[in-house]
Amino acid sequence: MRLSPLFVVLSGLLIAAPARGGIVDVPLLPPEDEGLHSEVAAGLNVQTGNVDLLIGTGGLLVDYRRNAHRVISSSRIELGFSEGDEIMNNAVSHLRHELTLSDRLTWETYVQGGRNPHRRLGRAIAGAGPRVAVVSEDTFSLSLSASYLFELQRFSTGDFPDSGEVQRNHRASTYATGSLDLDEGVALTHTTYYQPRFDAPSDYRVLTLTGLNVGIVDDLGLLVQFTLSYQSAPPATIQGLDTGTNVSLTYTL
Repeated sequence: MRLSPLFVVLSGLLIAAPARGGIVDVPLLPPEDEGLHSEVAAGLNVQTGNVDLLIGTGGLLVDYRRNAHRVISSSRIELGFSEGDEIMNNAVSHLRHELTLSDRLTWETYVQGGRNPHRRLGRAIAGAGPRVAVVSEDTFSLSLSASYLFELQRFSTGDFPDSGEVQRNHRASTYATGSLDLDEGVALTHTTYYQPRFDAPSDYRVLTLTGLNVGIVDDLGLLVQFTLSYQSAPPATIQGLDTGTNVSLTYTL
């Protein structure tokens, strides 16, 4: 099985475990092959008894590379129901272009949009900046990135002091991402994002993701991912800190 470095590279928005703190991590397929590649992922959490809970997640990744250019499209959705009531309905789409300038330097340009009604947030972003490969070995890789990010976000309406508020913000988007092959077909990945506003550094977002990707057979894999996100200035009535653990199957086409 070809392992996908599942949490490598990409800044911005709302679904990491779909859009908890406004930042999203986008998985990439292996970089060595030109042409078109894709990957689908699906997860399901069912609980019965004292609490009836159903949470489903799905994602589609399309990755096209030719010469120095690479285009990545990623879309994800998360639906959740408890006792018959909808408790989450999150979605995000991300489009990115990468231009390889050298063995270690890549220029990234991206746009993204998504929603998270239960966090009272809709958000769209656009940004660009360089990514530098600090370490690029067969079993270990580490990259750093810093980019400019324009953010347009709207808070949902209702009986809130910030009802319907629209914000246009300019942020720095930085991240560090690494991948370590533990064994054949087993990889550990970690990514940390930090996104402060230029004019108000106390308004920032942080996201960390730690994942274990295990090859099962051929192109089928198991992904276990833990996320922690924090938003220092969330919408009114919304807590800034979220954590989550997700288990899903991935299939590379």
